[in-house]
Amino acid sequence: MSVAITLSFSCSLFGQDVPSLAPVVTSVFPHGAQQGSISEVAFIGQNLGKAISLQFVGSGVRGEILSSSTRKLLARITVSASAEVGRRDFRLRTNYGSSVGVFDIGSLPETREVEPNDSPRDALAVSSPVVVNGVVDTEDFDHFRIRVAEDEALFFDVNAARNGSKLDADLALLDGQGRELAWSDDDYIYGDPHIEYRFEKSGTYVVRVGSLTGSPTSDYRLVIGRVPYVNLALPAGLRRGSTNDLLIRGSFLEDASRVWLGDHLAHGRILGRSSDAIRVRMKVPEHVPLGQHWLHLSSPRFETPLPMPLVVSDVPETSVLVEPLIRQRAMKIEAPVAVNGILVTPRASHYFRFKAAAQQRFQFQVDSMEFGYHLDPAITLFDDTGRKLDFADDPGRDDRTDETELDPHFSYRFEKDGEYLLAIRDSMYRGDARFVYRLTIRPAHPDFILEVREPLKTAYPGEETSMLLRVRRTAGWDTPVEVWAEGLPVGVSSERLLVEAKNSIVKDTCGVDHVVDGSIVMLPIRIRPDATLGLHCLTIKARGAMEGRTVEHDALAFYEQPASNNLYGPMQQQRVALTIAPPPSVILDVPDELTLEAGKSAQLKLLVSRFRDAKELTLLLSAPELPGAVALETAELKPKMREAALRFIASPDAKTSKLPIRITAISSGKVVAESPPFVLKVVAGK
Repeated sequence: MSVAITLSFSCSLFGQDVPSLAPVVTSVFPHGAQQGSISEVAFIGQNLGKAISLQFVGSGVRGEILSSSTRKLLARITVSASAEVGRRDFRLRTNYGSSVGVFDIGSLPETREVEPNDSPRDALAVSSPVVVNGVVDTEDFDHFRIRVAEDEALFFDVNAARNGSKLDADLALLDGQGRELAWSDDDYIYGDPHIEYRFEKSGTYVVRVGSLTGSPTSDYRLVIGRVPYVNLALPAGLRRGSTNDLLIRGSFLEDASRVWLGDHLAHGRILGRSSDAIRVRMKVPEHVPLGQHWLHLSSPRFETPLPMPLVVSDVPETSVLVEPLIRQRAMKIEAPVAVNGILVTPRASHYFRFKAAAQQRFQFQVDSMEFGYHLDPAITLFDDTGRKLDFADDPGRDDRTDETELDPHFSYRFEKDGEYLLAIRDSMYRGDARFVYRLTIRPAHPDFILEVREPLKTAYPGEETSMLLRVRRTAGWDTPVEVWAEGLPVGVSSERLLVEAKNSIVKDTCGVDHVVDGSIVMLPIRIRPDATLGLHCLTIKARGAMEGRTVEHDALAFYEQPASNNLYGPMQQQRVALTIAPPPSVILDVPDELTLEAGKSAQLKLLVSRFRDAKELTLLLSAPELPGAVALETAELKPKMREAALRFIASPDAKTSKLPIRITAISSGKVVAESPPFVLKVVAGK
């Protein structure tokens, strides 16, 4: 059964909603840094002024804010030599809220593109191995020149969409005459390209990064080198508390000397190696946390800059050793188990035979795209006569367009004792040597999952808002679930909601109904006028009972999934943050920079948004930190006016400076708003 819902918006006691001033980061450049380095990094977005802190998940990375304006924040990022390589979350905080994004820790020397490099003749010279940080603007091409020896082999990899960039990159390798030797578009599921190439002749070659969908926020990290590169690991999961044999495939692996998991949580012993494969035996201690970790390996000189995700589980792990697994020779398994395999042959299916008792429930889950593989798995359940009992392809049976899950899962309750078959295939009947999957089968009890889809919330005193949640039901859960918030600060209240076991229906922008896998919940949050300002960490919980069992869960905090990135699933730091911010009466939209020619004047155009009583005030605009060599014609804004222009006049000896714009209520002399500093750039007169 489904229920149609209407998503509500916050209701303010001010009589008009005050727009959110929470920080939003749309681009980071460079989008990473090397171990043992100190670098300046620019964060581009909105509402970044007067930032308080920049923190990173895990150890070894520290952020220091150098400057911030409305659209740009500059930070100094210090990365220790022992920091774990791989992607990690950052959390940027201002007085008006938080923003979460990702930052890449690399193992290779780094450089940045220098414009102009739009043609091969302007290509920037780089030396391998290297990570090149760049930005591809609309219909832009970036070129890099590299010198190679005869018979030298390298790989070229663009890391963009995987880090949340808007860039849909393509990658080309050109010879000295501009002829295309190799080209790649979507080697990864998110659209990033990868090329491996062996050069027959020594000489200078050109690497080209481009896209027809670029923008000023389309940043990328181009990796070039003959360093260890991993493109699959089998099994895709390791059981903790046990010793596991692992096959790692890729390129340039003949010199691999060390293999480890996470931040040195477990270390492997290399049993054998070749240029494209190594065999490893790894014991995973009992204390290693369940879930995904990075699999690292290194040669004596370099660690792989692109670690592979690997799961640590609490179930036995096994691998398919014979391919194909046709129905007549189905592999016998016993739940609980995780079966790892590769669908190499096109149109092939892998079959597994298992026993189940009457009224027993099993949970079936296949992970592949979650690990970055191109396999799009579909799973089918049969009884012993070959009759189809269930099927899953699209994850969660959810056709809501703004949800992104990658791999299928379902549960089934068996009517009678017997043997059953489960088949796995690619949904498009493809096969490939890198189509790795991990099938997990385990007995299941009815259960549910609570997700927080707005883990970073900003509200104003006197406001009633809501937090977007989602309740998903698994293994036949069909009773109501109670949802509530704990840890609310003084002056903030909510209520307990009883969520019925009904799927929600939402409308897309075309007015078409979409069925959601689970229930969307708007948990009300009420902020009293006297509520304490600042950051408050909450716990969102849910409880329900079914078949004599009471189940209680804390909510999972999910990335908010703005359309500009490819970040899905639970955030690395499970933290729900409510920021109670002082309500603005005036918001100033000021450019980040104004160019002023010495000896002349220029206008700074501003947009002023007013709320509450400020709409009826006459306001004075000024620059309180104006340098002596610059004059300003102050401006008055009559009631309800929203646009203003300030004229700056520079003397011949004026210098570039930074200064804020201040708004004062003329009637009271009280300062009602002040912008972050903007750059008054003074250039020599012509």
